[in-house]
Amino acid sequence: MAMTDLTWWQAALLGLIQGLTEWIPVSSSGHLQLGRALLGLEASTWYDLLLHVGTLLVVVLVYRRRILGLTVAAFGQASPERNFAWGLLLASVPIALAGYFGKDLVEAAFTDTAFVAAALLVTAYMLWTTKGLDGRAPLGANNAWTVGLWQALALLPGVSRSGATIAGGLHAGLDRQTAADFAFLLAIPALTGATLFKALDVGDEALAIDGPMALGILISLVTGYMTLQWLRGVVARRGVHAFAPYCLVVGVLALLHAGR
Repeated sequence: MAMTDLTWWQAALLGLIQGLTEWIPVSSSGHLQLGRALLGLEASTWYDLLLHVGTLLVVVLVYRRRILGLTVAAFGQASPERNFAWGLLLASVPIALAGYFGKDLVEAAFTDTAFVAAALLVTAYMLWTTKGLDGRAPLGANNAWTVGLWQALALLPGVSRSGATIAGGLHAGLDRQTAADFAFLLAIPALTGATLFKALDVGDEALAIDGPMALGILISLVTGYMTLQWLRGVVARRGVHAFAPYCLVVGVLALLHAGR
C-alpha cells in the first residue's frame, strides 16, 4: 500500500506519532519508520515533506517572539542573544555537510528496521548520559559547534534530533533551559534544509493532499504544538534522561521484531 492510499485511521495514527515524537527525544523518524513497517506502508517523500513543513510551522509559532528578537540581535551590538543567533547558524553547518555527502547512507538506513532499532538504543544511551547535567557555561562558538556535531547524528533514523542536540548542549556545559531552547530553535534551519532536500526528491509523486493526509497533518500540528510547549518546561526542570528507558524498550522490541 502506498502512502497516498492511507486510510483515515492510518493517517491519524501517523500524524499522532509525528506530532508526539518530533519534539519528545525518542526520534520521530525512527517511530514513523517503525509505524510504517508495522502497518505495511511504503514511505512517501511528498507526505514526509508536508510533515516537515508542519513541524517547522510549530516551532516558528511557539518561538515567534524569540525569533524576532534573535533576528534583531544578530545584527546588533555584542550580547548573549547575538551569540545565540550566530550560534544557531554555526551549529547548522555539520548537519548540512553530513546530509549532502552522506545522503545515500542515510537513505539506505531508512529501509533497514534493524538499523532504526539499534539507533534507538544509541538514543537511549545518549539521553541517559545527561543525568544530573545542568551547566553554567555561556553559549559561544565552541559549544555551538559541539551541539551541531551531535545534531548531525540525527540524520540517521532512530537517533532523536531533539535528544541529540539537547544532550550535546548539556555535555558542552549549557544549562538545561539554554540547551533546550537552542535545540528547538536549531530545528528551524535543520527542518528547512530537510524540506528543501525532500522537495528535490519528490519527482513524479502526485502532489495532492487527500482527506486522510490532511487529517494526519492537522493532528501532527496540534499534538506537536502541545508537546513542544509541555516539553520546554520538562527539560528545564528535569532534563531528558527520563526518556532513555522508553527508547531502550522500543529499541529492543524493534530488534526482536526485525529478527523474526
